[in-house]
Amino acid sequence: MKFKSYINESNTRKSVFDPSIIVHILYKNDPEYAVWKKQFDKYGLAIGIPDKKAIIWDGEELKKLSKDEILFIEAHEYSHFILGKEATEADCDRLAIENLTKKGKKSAASIGIKAFTKRHGEMY
Repeated sequence: MKFKSYINESNTRKSVFDPSIIVHILYKNDPEYAVWKKQFDKYGLAIGIPDKKAIIWDGEELKKLSKDEILFIEAHEYSHFILGKEATEADCDRLAIENLTKKGKKSAASIGIKAFTKRHGEMY
């Protein structure tokens, strides 16, 4: 089941982790999509831009994700905002898992744990 409430017609919403962060969802019909697609291919399905307080999503890929996958990826991007430029991807994955667990989102945290092992090896 896809998490449709995170995908809306306006293509913009507030982050579920910090309402001061705006989430922009770009689809193929958006004039900026072609430019961002290269970044998505290089960096992943979502890109956090802390100095702009924005997260940019690849809407074409977002449509394929579950609620828990979306939550984990957004938590990961939010972790970049908290930890700063020096943080590693592993640091951001760890913080995302911790934040999701604290919020009672154990299923989304589980997605992060599985992803962590694939991306970085054993967690601890």
